[in-house]
Formats: sequence, structure tokens, C-alpha cells
Amino acid sequence: MGRLGSLCEQIEDLLADGVEVILVSSGAVGVGRQKLRYQKMIHSTLKELHQMKKHEPDNKACAAIGQSGLMALYDALFGQVGSPDFFFRSVCWDALCDKVAF
Repeated sequence: MGRLGSLCEQIEDLLADGVEVILVSSGAVGVGRQKLRYQKMIHSTLKELHQMKKHEPDNKACAAIGQSGLMALYDALFGQVGSPDFFFRSVCWDALCDKVAF
């Protein structure tokens, strides 16, 4: 499963022990950059791929694209460790609302 899978397993164990957990992740930029590079790679000529190294996508664009992919990844990983409804637990949502001022 890798590091993220291990993190999800540890969070699931904490939740099973009654510990409230809020997951804050900063991987959206990396996931978005990977998606953009992949899309560029499959739709480019060799010449364009050579020039791709010179033109890195903006971090904000990467984060915007990567956020949905990151959430889907966490959703799939939590589903594998036995918590398919991790993001929809009312306890999790209530805890978030109590801790974060909107």
C-alpha cells in the first residue's frame, strides 16, 4: 500500500480506539503535477517532451487539479482498510466543524 496506505491504516486504528482524527494533507500539488505531466506525455511529440522540462506547471494549477485526485486516492485507501465512509462520518464532520472556524 505504501506510505499513504500505512497512514490510512494508522488513522483507522486510532479511530477504532476512539481517538478523534483530522487529516490535513499537502499532497495535492504533487498529485496534480503528476497528472499534468502524464497528460502532456501521452499527447506530445518527442520534440515537445524534450521542451517540457523547461515549462513546469504553476503550483496553484497543480493543486487545483490534484485535490480531487488526492481525495479519490484517500477514499480508495480508506475503503481498503475497512472505512469506506471515512469522509462522510458524521463524527468526523462534527469534529471538523468544532475545530475549524468557518
